[in-house]
Formats: sequence, structure tokens, C-alpha cells
Amino acid sequence: MNLNFTKVYQLKAFGFISVFLLLTTSCQSLHSLKKNPSDKELFQHASRLKEKLYYKEALTYFQQLKTRFLYSHLVKEADLAIADIYFAQKEWNKAIRAYGHFSELHPLHPQSDRVIFHLALSYFYKLPRTEDRDLSLSKKTLAHFNKHLKLFPKSIYKSAVQKYKKEVLYLLARQQWMIARFHLHQNKAHSALPYMRNLVKDYSSLLPPKEPKNKNSNQQKAAVDFCKQLTGKAPLTPASKGASFTGSKKPDKDKKNCLKFIAGRRINPSSISFCNQLKISSYFKTKDKLKCLKSLNVSELPSLKSLKEHIKKLNSQG
Repeated sequence: MNLNFTKVYQLKAFGFISVFLLLTTSCQSLHSLKKNPSDKELFQHASRLKEKLYYKEALTYFQQLKTRFLYSHLVKEADLAIADIYFAQKEWNKAIRAYGHFSELHPLHPQSDRVIFHLALSYFYKLPRTEDRDLSLSKKTLAHFNKHLKLFPKSIYKSAVQKYKKEVLYLLARQQWMIARFHLHQNKAHSALPYMRNLVKDYSSLLPPKEPKNKNSNQQKAAVDFCKQLTGKAPLTPASKGASFTGSKKPDKDKKNCLKFIAGRRINPSSISFCNQLKISSYFKTKDKLKCLKSLNVSELPSLKSLKEHIKKLNSQG
């Protein structure tokens, strides 16, 4: 009996050792490379590392290839692989430079379609996600999306390009509406009009044709629910679901600001600044800002019909 137990133990130990040696050998073969490799061997080795997500090591070997074999036909493929690694690592600035450089040098490359798409996406991912931030980068983002649609009308990425482009346009439209609302709250109709006209002129396709029924009452209820949740006076509701915070106490200042704002006693020129106040509190997470904007319905664009009527009314007032 003891003999059988010993044999079983030895077999298990042998199995563990075999697996360990196999893994060690495969790992060494993945990272090791013979002395003075050719350009092809360097590229293949770096590509294997890239596929296994060893990005740092892969970058080293791709750079070696570019340095040692300056005139190799694989240099351009190494450049593209380096850009892809930066994209996978979400290093958007490096990805923009790498894809942009590659696109300029090799405009007819078989993967130009994907290169321009990833270049545009790199700009897109650098954009802020709220309309109260600097969106100047949106011009380059849209330019590259438009370039892709023009050069590759039958691309497999076409639907994705159109989707991301619409998101950028919608973000810009919300910014126009945010600024218009800010001036309206300041009783400066003459300052709000240019932004409202821009909405009609440049973003009319994004505006709903008509206002939904009971929009104001639904908006008011959603905002009240949100504020009550922040102050701990109500359970989580569909309208306010998802807001999060840390800490057990909510200061009275935020409570008063929230309830005063909802009650119509304007304490801020716009609800954007109100949401910013919530964001700077130490116990509110960054994502609460988006929840605030959504609950207060600030980001929702007006209907095309109501906007035109509003512009007409303001024009008649002089």
C-alpha cells in the first residue's frame, strides 16, 4: 500500500516537473533569438512577441529591425506593427504620430484603410466625453473620419466610422446648446442666438423633429429623484439609477444647492456649473458628473421645431 502511494506521488511530481520544464522552454524560445538574425527572423520574432502581448519586448525588436536593416522591405511593416502596439496600449499621442507618419509614407499600402481608421480613432479616444470641455480636437477627428469615408466608400469599417463621426457631431451639438443655454440663463438672448442658429444650420439632422410629450415633467421628476438620492432621502429609482459616491455623509451645501436648483431658484448660470460643483466634492466620483448631466437632462438637444420657434421669438424681441 505504501509502495503504491509512493509511486503515485512520484508520478505526480514527475508530471509537475515536465509541465514546468515545458513552459520554461517555450518561454525561453519565445524570448530568445539567435545571434545576428536576419531581417526576416527579427520581424518574425517581434511579431510572435506582439501576438503574445509582450509589447515592450516586441517594440525593442521592431526598433532593432529598423536600425539594422534600414532598406529592408520589412521596415514599413515594422512601422505599422509599432503603431498597432501603441494603439493597443492606448498611448494615443504615440499612435497618432506613428499612424500619421505611416500614412504619409505609404498611402497605397494594402492596410491603408485600417491605418486611417485607427488614426481617426486615436483622435476620437483623446476627445473629452462631456460638452463642457475643450473640443478643439474634434476638427482633426472629423477630418480623418471624412477622409476615410471619401477614400474607402466600400470599407468594412464604414459603419463604424459613421457611428463614431455621429458621436463627435452630437458632442459638438450639445456644446452649442450648452453655451446657448448659458447665455439664455444670463438673459443675453443676443449672445445665445448665434449658437442656436448654428444648431439649426449644422446639426439639424441630429435634432429630434418634435418634443416628446410631458418632457418637462419627466425632466423635473428625474432631476428631483437624482437630488434626493444624493442627499439620501430616497431609494434608487430608474431615473436616478447608477449615481455613486463614497463616504457616509453628504454635505448640507450640496443638498441645498441641488434642491434650490430643482425648485427653480437659480443659483448658477447653468446646470453644467451645478454638476461641476458636485464633481469637486471629495466623495463624488468623476462619473457622477455624467450621471448628473443625464439626470438633469442638460445634454438632451431641443427639437428642431421648438428651436426654430425660440429663435423666431428672440428675433421678434429685437
